Amino acid sequence: MASQRTVGEPVIDFILRDTAGRSHHSADTRWHGPLVFAFYKRSCPTCLYTLPFLERLHQAYQGNG
Repeated sequence: MASQRTVGEPVIDFILRDTAGRSHHSADTRWHGPLVFAFYKRSCPTCLYTLPFLERLHQAYQGNG
């Protein structure tokens, strides 16, 4: 069983693919600020509200690291 992680603790290295098919390695993002994950379900009303909110946050703070 994997051990639990705590807030602020570095994560293990991993690679994710975005919707355009590009790969992103977690180690490459460490020096660019926080990394935010959003898991959602299309039929979830709260999720449908949350993703546009996260996009607005990204637009507002994208130049701040």
